[in-house]
This record gives sequence, C-alpha cells and structure tokens, in this order.
Amino acid sequence: MQLKDIIVISISLLFCNIDTTAQNNSLQYEILNSLPDLLGKRYTYNDDSIMRIVNKPISPDWNNLLTFERLKKNISWGTDTSKYDTPFDSFPITEILSVKDLEYMRIYYDSNKTFKWKNSLVQNIFIKVVREKKNFEHNNKIQDYYQVSLPVFSVNNNVAIVQLVHLCGLECGNAILLVLRKNNRGRWERLCSITLWMS
Repeated sequence: MQLKDIIVISISLLFCNIDTTAQNNSLQYEILNSLPDLLGKRYTYNDDSIMRIVNKPISPDWNNLLTFERLKKNISWGTDTSKYDTPFDSFPITEILSVKDLEYMRIYYDSNKTFKWKNSLVQNIFIKVVREKKNFEHNNKIQDYYQVSLPVFSVNNNVAIVQLVHLCGLECGNAILLVLRKNNRGRWERLCSITLWMS
C-alpha cells in the first residue's frame, strides 16, 4: 500500500471518528454476542455454560498478524469454505481481504486502544464480562476464561478478524484468530480459524 492510501484512510477515520466508532462498537458486540455459536458446543468448560470474558481486550500484534503470509499459516476450515477446493496452506485469503483492508484494520485498532468490553452491552445470556480472571487454584467453579481482542473490520465491514485467548488452567490454553464474514442474512459466520499457540 502506498503512503497516500494510508493517509487517506487515516484522514477518513479521523473525520468520521464518531460515526465509525458508534458503528463499529455495534459490530464489535455483534461478534462478541455470537462467540458461543461461532466456537461450537465446547466453548466453555464451566458447569453453568457461561463464557466469561475479561473486560480488558487482549492486544494482538496486528502489525505482524495482519499480513497475507501470517494469515495463511495454521488454518482450520470454518463453515463457509466448501466452495474452495484448495489445500490448507493455500487458503484464498486474498479473495476475501485486500491490502487496503489489512491497512485499514491496523489503523482502526491503533485509534481504539482504550476500548473495554462492558456487561451492559452484552445481549447473550451465556456471556459474562468480568474485571479479571480469578486464580484457577482457588476457584473450582470457574474452569476457564477468555480474553477477546477488539475485532478489526474490512473497509466494507463485511469481514472481521478477532483474536481469542482461551485460559483453562495453569497449563491449559490456546490462542486463535477467527476470520469471520457477514452472510446475506446479516449474521457473522466463521470462515476459518488460525492457531497461534496451544498448551
């Protein structure tokens, strides 16, 4: 991407900051509320089936993660990849996102670093935002927590990437990137996931 394109995106975000923030806050909570469905049946080990999310989002290294090379590594298929007859290591991410989209995502994230998840805006009864995770050694009732990044969106807001860290014990956890796309019914669906680490 050329410098002039970066400047145009930055100016657009600056002058449309109020509208963009309000719109993307709504989109961010759409994704948060969809997480139990996007992750599947075993999204939590807690007996009460409540997905506990730490209010402070994790801060991914988007400069390194938002590259086509990185997004092609360790991919697992989602639900919307049947039309792609390609091997894992050649997922057509460039058909879904452009260089301009990736740069837009980086700039948007940099302008929203103070964002925090709020319980008052959560509409899924199976999600609870907590201030901090409790020590697993001293809390047998709660088996896991999630740290969820601020989702970042493509220029047209139809594709999103979010990082999730699942903490399920002293030596149990994993981190993934979810690549999501909004379908024709206005619902977010899991396009693919990318494993970052696992223990």
